[in-house]
Amino acid sequence: MGSTGLFDRVSAIFRIGFYRALLNPWFVGIYDRIRRPKGLGEHGERLARRFLLSKGYILLEQGYSDTHGEIDLIAVDNRTIVFVEVKTRSSDASGDPSEAVDHIKQKRISDTAKGYLKWHNLADSSFRFDVISVIWSGDARRPAFRHFVSAFEPSGNLQMF
Repeated sequence: MGSTGLFDRVSAIFRIGFYRALLNPWFVGIYDRIRRPKGLGEHGERLARRFLLSKGYILLEQGYSDTHGEIDLIAVDNRTIVFVEVKTRSSDASGDPSEAVDHIKQKRISDTAKGYLKWHNLADSSFRFDVISVIWSGDARRPAFRHFVSAFEPSGNLQMF
């Protein structure tokens, strides 16, 4: 049917109501220079944000929270809203960081996403849950990323609004 080009991305952004997302690549660069992350987790989220932008995602929110919990990053990939959980570790000695996203964490993320979709009248939009694991040991020049697309299905009754 329709193409998934720039026009569709822009119209999706305006439909969501995030006109500021158009400035994200520019804004993120300035923001990163001004504000330094406080810990390894924040640093990993910043790196994951840049990683997603380099893949063509459009960033909508970071650190979104409500009464149910927090979602690290919310982005748009083509016409799909992507809720992203970022896990960062300095090594993989105790397993991949993504393993920390257990059923309890998945439920919290699902509930928070449900609230986000309801608040922005996006109940009919397609969405998915991704996990990005970042491993950055102190001696490595660059971090290692693992991006798990559609890492888990929504928990609870997210399918039924």
